Amino acid sequence: PTEKNGKLVWCSPVVGTAPEMADVILERVREAQSSSSSSSSSSSNFIFEVEDKKEDEDDFEFMKPLRIGFLSTAKIGKKNWKAIAASKNCVVSAVASRDLARSQKFISECQRETPFGQLPEAFGSYEELLTSKNVEAVYVPLPTALRKDLVIRAAQNGKHVLCEKPCAASTDELKEMIAACKKHHVQFMEGVIFM
Repeated sequence: PTEKNGKLVWCSPVVGTAPEMADVILERVREAQSSSSSSSSSSSNFIFEVEDKKEDEDDFEFMKPLRIGFLSTAKIGKKNWKAIAASKNCVVSAVASRDLARSQKFISECQRETPFGQLPEAFGSYEELLTSKNVEAVYVPLPTALRKDLVIRAAQNGKHVLCEKPCAASTDELKEMIAACKKHHVQFMEGVIFM
């Protein structure tokens, strides 16, 4: 870990479920803060912004929660919506479908059961979500055959990726997806709940 222009830079993979992503990131910020800032890293997968520590605080906090966009209204997304809400350090900021009405319905159903303070934005295309400045990470529960191109486009747009399992239809596709994430310095995670 190093400090660069007031931002903490860390290069390391994260493995786990969507809400664990932010927990792991926060833990790494704490670890890095307690270690010597003289170590350096040639590249970074994450840049964290942390508030200045006040004398009476034991922990650093994120300036704001990780904003996750859902690339689909798949039923499994409702389970992850609840998990993200329970994490307390992430929010669902947007949902995309090929049909705007479907995105709006999904948000309405999820908000009724597990509401976020701010209503997530509904998009009628995946591209709108991928280019949204209100999304920092994407959750991809689309059918396996559709994931590769969207994961690569998410990485190109600077979005961290949580991909449902199985991630890809082949090892070659998976290698392309991971390479794109590395190239664009974003985190790639598979949503395996038993790891």
